[in-house]
Amino acid sequence: MQVRYTMATETRNNLIAANQNISSAQRYLHTIQFPYCKPEEMVTLKRATDNIYTDMQTQERHNHANQCYVVTYKRCCALAQWFDHVSTNYAMTSWQ
Repeated sequence: MQVRYTMATETRNNLIAANQNISSAQRYLHTIQFPYCKPEEMVTLKRATDNIYTDMQTQERHNHANQCYVVTYKRCCALAQWFDHVSTNYAMTSWQ
């Protein structure tokens, strides 16, 4: 049980950091609309963070949380690719 709580706490801390990093990036780049970071998606990320200890209590909640995390992971990968694409294309057009 201790290992489960330790893992959940580490995951929660990473979700909090991710939320803070996205919010900071949006503040600094306020003229750019990020894909996968709409307000409702950010609420879902916060809800996952808030419910992490509840989600580990039953198999049904655990499965639901896992589905949310898988979707979030895929969106994060797509967001990272988008950032790479934008930064590469911007860098190339600014040099020309």
